[in-house]
Amino acid sequence: MSLLTPAPLPAGLLPAEELLPALLELLPSGVICYTPLLAPNGQVVDFAFQYLNPAARQLLRLPEQPATTYTQHFTQAATDGGLAFYRAAYEHGGPARRDGYYQADGYEGRFSQLARRVGDTLLVSFTVLAAAEEPIFDAARRAHQAYEQAGHAAVETQRDELRRLFEQSPVAVAVLRGPELVVEQANAAVAAIWGRSPAEVLGRPYFEAMPETAGQGFEQLLAEVLRTGQETFVTEAPVRLARPGHPAESQPEQGFVNFGFHPLRDAQGQVTKVVAIGLEVTEQVRARQRAEVLQAELLATDEYRSQQRQELLRIFEQAPAAIVLLREPDHRVEYRNPAFSQLFAGEAVQGRTVAEAFPAAFDAATVARLDHVYQTGETYYGTELPLPTAATPGQPAQERYFNFSYQAYYEQGHIAGVVIFLYEATEQVRARQRAAALHATVRSQRNFLRQLLNAVPAAVATFDGPKHRLSAFNEAFRSLANHPLDLGQSAEELFSAAYTSFPDLLTRVYESGHPWQEREVAMPDADGGATRYLDFQYEPVRDAAGQPTGVVVSAVDVTEAAVARQQVQHLNEELAIANEELRVTNDEFLEANTQLTRTNAELDTFVYTASHDLKAPITNIEGLLTVLRQEAASGTWTATAGQVVGLMEGAVERFLATLGYLTEVTRLQPEAAPAAPVSLSAVIRGVQLDLAPLLTVSRAHVLIDTDACPTLRVPTKTLRSVIYNLLSNALKYRSPERAPKVHIRSYPRPGQAVVEVQDNGLGIDLSRQTEMFGMFRRYHTHVEGAGVGLYMVKRMVEHVGGHIQVHSQPGVGSTFTVYFPVAGPGDGHPFLGE
Repeated sequence: MSLLTPAPLPAGLLPAEELLPALLELLPSGVICYTPLLAPNGQVVDFAFQYLNPAARQLLRLPEQPATTYTQHFTQAATDGGLAFYRAAYEHGGPARRDGYYQADGYEGRFSQLARRVGDTLLVSFTVLAAAEEPIFDAARRAHQAYEQAGHAAVETQRDELRRLFEQSPVAVAVLRGPELVVEQANAAVAAIWGRSPAEVLGRPYFEAMPETAGQGFEQLLAEVLRTGQETFVTEAPVRLARPGHPAESQPEQGFVNFGFHPLRDAQGQVTKVVAIGLEVTEQVRARQRAEVLQAELLATDEYRSQQRQELLRIFEQAPAAIVLLREPDHRVEYRNPAFSQLFAGEAVQGRTVAEAFPAAFDAATVARLDHVYQTGETYYGTELPLPTAATPGQPAQERYFNFSYQAYYEQGHIAGVVIFLYEATEQVRARQRAAALHATVRSQRNFLRQLLNAVPAAVATFDGPKHRLSAFNEAFRSLANHPLDLGQSAEELFSAAYTSFPDLLTRVYESGHPWQEREVAMPDADGGATRYLDFQYEPVRDAAGQPTGVVVSAVDVTEAAVARQQVQHLNEELAIANEELRVTNDEFLEANTQLTRTNAELDTFVYTASHDLKAPITNIEGLLTVLRQEAASGTWTATAGQVVGLMEGAVERFLATLGYLTEVTRLQPEAAPAAPVSLSAVIRGVQLDLAPLLTVSRAHVLIDTDACPTLRVPTKTLRSVIYNLLSNALKYRSPERAPKVHIRSYPRPGQAVVEVQDNGLGIDLSRQTEMFGMFRRYHTHVEGAGVGLYMVKRMVEHVGGHIQVHSQPGVGSTFTVYFPVAGPGDGHPFLGE
């Protein structure tokens, strides 16, 4: 039967005019009847109290018919929306609901109101959850949340050891990080509420992972917690929830959740995370809503008066709370709903006293409290009452916990009995007990961890967060620091000048997530003793999502091994120095031997060449002297004698020239001292001045390009002799068929400085010439010369560690390329100018 359709009262019940007052006296919710106060224009401006049932008088601390009006008693009603709500409900006529929070006039707490116009009156049903008179089950819920928050903080500190307990917690817990509200942790309970697996939400922004919850006001609540650092509670928050097992394309269901949002601060006191602790209460809210709708509809029309008792009992039948009605002073059982019957088994209890029907649960002290409620009408509240419940098939009897209230109910203005409401709190109590056990486990594990760290034969410490705050350490680590250690200290304060790279290494490991090792770190003794050497190992600590949250540092004393290695290294270095000195000495001996061998070979060549080249002038002079002796014997001096004397003079000149050339050759020795930078262009200009007559006669065009390598560290006389010989040869052996052109350029190459002299002269057939740079070698005899120029150029270039190459083609020209080394032989000085 619909609750909105009246039905006749069963025969035998009290008349409606007697049942309605009894119901109003019995209800735990407040009921007020108002009459509107109208302005001259007919607008409702206020409401006058016409009737308050006992629950309303007790909750508001007012008489049955107060002398004040609604806005006079509730001074904030005109501004907080209360008056507007009443006016709209009265003018529209339909049922209306309002949930809110009121803090004024001595009241503070949440409330829920149902209002409907009945005739010319406004009928209002309300429940008040004031801070001073808050129902016990709500206080237990907040106490449970506080325990869970404390347990969660401890779990965060020891997350790796206590993750199993966190995952099995019956309370939904999630940790949201930063302004993006990234889901950092989520246990199975919150995943069940969200309709997602933890893997689907971890590491993702909350509203990205749970788009169906966006636009419901949670964004502002969470942002306010991050901004202000104040915790916020949301009771029976309406949310749209995706249910597990439903198709992905199905619409989320409407649900209700009690949430507490608590700020988490970092080491600097900044709020960086929000802990969300929640409990889905969808079924409880829907049951209460159904009860409230039934109650509102019951009060909405006079036609329901005939059904009030039946509907009330029906509500009791469906209520999640255990309810029993006791009548008369000795508290005889008049009615018990199914929930109460499941808790307390027993047959034929109707009409018996509660002490007789349930002796295990209602002892003398409990009966005394019922007597007090019956006699005074004062409601009694109890919390976490342990009650043994009846055994079920396959399950033994278990102890369960209940929050309860004893309330008097009235008939015809007099107390007729007591109604008992029991709300199960077993899960809250057990959760609190688990939290307490969790705290004890955390303390025990901390003590064990401290003992374990002190037993490790190494210095160990842990540092949390990007600021590297010291969170744990053993005695061995304490001895490393040069001052007392305290938890929360920054890494920069620990070793100061003794180990300056320590904070940077912590940052590297924290940001990269990769371990790091430091070998043989020198640590000066704080008391001035010998330096110690330690091997440091840095390991990142990760959270459930694999992100680094800190760093574990261990240090092992390796002083003995380090000192021994240093001694061996020192001996090796001394041995290496001795070996290097010996190698240098050997190299010098080898170079001297090589030079001596080269000199001996050159002397042999020189002696042979000199004897060969000097033989011809001497033989020529001998023949000429013979002719002169013949002339002298004849006693006449003929013209032939004069010609012979001229020839002898020419032979002597050539003999002297040959001796000069040989003298120059003997003077070709390596330069010992490093050369200063020499301007190549300046040397070329000086050579041009020396060769000015030849340049004028030949009408040669000389192009100079030394910008790429303007200076060289080559002895000036060496560089000048090389340029002089190559340029003079280019001019002497010019082609009669074309105007002579000579291009002198310089440029750097890796490890070398290059000087190149290119001409368009006669050229040389290199295929027929095997000893171009030999002494007294000539390839064009029409020009006067001795054949020692190229020999001298080659020797001089080799003496400074370089070499010379030639590329030539008859009738086209020749290119002589000289390569000077950047570093001189033996002394290591650079030849390339700066």
